[in-house]
Amino acid sequence: MAGYISLNNSWKDWQLNMGLRGEYTETEGDLDTSIDPVKNSYFQLFPSLSVQHKFTEKHNLALRYYRRITRPRYSDLNPFQYFQSNNSVVEGNPYLRPATRNYVSLEYNFDRTIFGGSLLFP
Repeated sequence: MAGYISLNNSWKDWQLNMGLRGEYTETEGDLDTSIDPVKNSYFQLFPSLSVQHKFTEKHNLALRYYRRITRPRYSDLNPFQYFQSNNSVVEGNPYLRPATRNYVSLEYNFDRTIFGGSLLFP
């Protein structure tokens, strides 16, 4: 289940975009083995923010922040062994959790040329 709200506004030389997504996840993996079912239940928020200022026709500055989620693939969660060859066996971990990342970027544009960088942190 997910919900999203956003706010976008512009002023004379400024532009603001804000958003907030909330996700509730509930899963149950029953493997029909002696192992108890693997249950997950969590709520997470994913904000985003973008602020831009236009100094002149050729100069502008932008600051952006957002949070993203990467969920494990089914094959990464499947605990049963899969033989790819005689020497290669793949086995997933049903207890893997999604990974979240926060991104921040600062960009300066001069005459359609972008100068800037991004930071990625957990």
